[in-house]
Amino acid sequence: MDLPGAEDGVSDMVGSVLLVALTVVGVVIVAALLLSAPLPGNVPAVSLSAGTTADGAFVLFHEGGDILEDGAYRLYVDVGNGPVDRTDEFLLDGDGVWSPGEALRYRAGEPDGRVIVTALAGGGETVIAEPRASGGIVPVVDEGGSTPGPGPDPGDVNVAITAPSDGGTVVFSGFPKYSATVRAAGAGGAIGKVVVLIESPGGDLAIDGEYTTEKGSDGGYYARIATNPGQLKKMTGREVMVRVVAYDTAGVVVAQDAVKAWIGAA
Repeated sequence: MDLPGAEDGVSDMVGSVLLVALTVVGVVIVAALLLSAPLPGNVPAVSLSAGTTADGAFVLFHEGGDILEDGAYRLYVDVGNGPVDRTDEFLLDGDGVWSPGEALRYRAGEPDGRVIVTALAGGGETVIAEPRASGGIVPVVDEGGSTPGPGPDPGDVNVAITAPSDGGTVVFSGFPKYSATVRAAGAGGAIGKVVVLIESPGGDLAIDGEYTTEKGSDGGYYARIATNPGQLKKMTGREVMVRVVAYDTAGVVVAQDAVKAWIGAA
């Protein structure tokens, strides 16, 4: 004889068992996915700049930050048809570790497009820099074509930006034709010329470019940067990198300095 409600009790018990089983299976699946996924890697933080050497070669200069080991990064060149892997075209002397103060030399001439640097970390690939050529010489390159480092030995030749100071302001004044002055001081061996490079992170400011300096009676090197009111209004408050590069009388880079600054108006 069937007891009243027996079937309902069995159904409820079966449903509860199935619900528990589904929950357990779900937990197992989620745990498996989490445990099998690669752990996120630390993306390196680097400061890279691009330029050309005295013999016309394109280089990427490691200004500071984390080291980049061989195989842990890639370099792409995009000429308008999408990025193409050109890692093997960039040459690095030494132990295969791209460290601050070292430069990669592009052996295929001047890349006619964007240069993109990526890092391989955590099973993925992340863009860490898109340095662009500034038209100026960044690292020192010896006659053999290697890239030994960022400049001469201390005490040989030096050049240092004195205005704007690091973290300072490039102040424009003189309505209606606004202008600002960048000053550098040099010492040591013979300096043939000094140029100033103005670079913005987006490469879109009206004053971006290279400026020739004049040597003042006080021994300093001065470059005058000019703009108009409309351009100054758009640029005020924007960040720029100010660089000075000193050449000897043979046109070889012998010293350089760089500071970060902001655009301001008097």
